[in-house]
Amino acid sequence: MKSRLFLVTLLLVALQPKLAPANVVVRVPVDWNTIQLGMNHGYDGDTVSVWGPEGVPSPHTYYENVDFQGKSIFVVSWDNA
Repeated sequence: MKSRLFLVTLLLVALQPKLAPANVVVRVPVDWNTIQLGMNHGYDGDTVSVWGPEGVPSPHTYYENVDFQGKSIFVVSWDNA
């Protein structure tokens, strides 16, 4: 009886959805104005995607010192050249 209870409990725990937030793409400057703000609001596994002004894929330069704050975040940019 105890082994059945253990098995059912184990099965219920295994079928629970993940409690961590899903990996998302944070768009700069569409979602946040700066890369650092995008990093601040990101979680491990998220992607910070850097676009041109107004979210238009165009060459643009961001002058920032970015602090990853120990997070495992991907930073990518759009290059239409």
